[in-house]
Amino acid sequence: MSKRPYTHVSFSDESNWNTGRYRSIGMVSAERSVALELHSELAKRLDESDVRDFKWLKLKTAKQRFAAEKILDSVAKRLSDQLMRFDILCWDSQDYRHTVAGRDDAANLQRMYFHLFRNVMRLRWPSDCIWKHMPDEQTALDWNGVEYYLRQKSHTYVTELDSVCADLEEDTTFGGVLKRNFNICEIAPCKSHEMALCQAADLLAGIGCYSREHYREYGAWSAHQGYADLLFDDGSNQPSRRQEERHRIIQDLIQMIHRMGFDIDIDRDKGFRTWDPNLPLNFWWYEPKSWQDKAPSSLSPLSWGGR
Repeated sequence: MSKRPYTHVSFSDESNWNTGRYRSIGMVSAERSVALELHSELAKRLDESDVRDFKWLKLKTAKQRFAAEKILDSVAKRLSDQLMRFDILCWDSQDYRHTVAGRDDAANLQRMYFHLFRNVMRLRWPSDCIWKHMPDEQTALDWNGVEYYLRQKSHTYVTELDSVCADLEEDTTFGGVLKRNFNICEIAPCKSHEMALCQAADLLAGIGCYSREHYREYGAWSAHQGYADLLFDDGSNQPSRRQEERHRIIQDLIQMIHRMGFDIDIDRDKGFRTWDPNLPLNFWWYEPKSWQDKAPSSLSPLSWGGR
């Protein structure tokens, strides 16, 4: 695909892609001018907070929490007007899909990115959008240097994605396959401290994982903050400072969701989950669709699932 002016832009970052039980990718997508406006606003507000590069993993002080609150506040305005999307794909590394011998987490991350791109760019935006994608350069993936893993495999199971194996004489890097399939004119890894929307993607990706991993701890904490109707443990163990700050951010996000009237609940599924993927804030839990949908392994052929 030749390089041409783009109409829309997306940013992405990962959380715990190869550690812990729950892993996630956060993606921000918007029309170009909307993204630029939000980037400028977030950059200014983060500078006012004296936070150069917000990272969920570093959130352990009130200063960082205030920065996260400013991100959520700015994001809420665009989500309410449905001017942009935040899609967070979260998967459970201990479900039956992932408990395979020789699991290849890097290849699995590629697959998760493919599913996320498909669900966002192909299914949630008009088909004539031309995209520029800007992932955090600290990603685990080499977008433009590593060949797409399917080139090394003999077949897939789901025919709707056969196109990823077509035209192997063309660019067979991971980035090249994405460009051909999703109308992307450029993939440009960026420094997150220079791109505030990467920091927003990091925040939502981190929240997605944390809300599942620490649901009980959050519930016990919130029950002692005036949410006595929630059914949790007695909360006798005091949270750490780090947990306290993260719990407050989750509480802020819940209040934001309620104000916007989105059907997104943390209690129903013990973690943030969106049941209508058309909502502009979409916490999507990837789950296997059949016995054939297994995580990639160096010991067996790959398969694909779908939403």
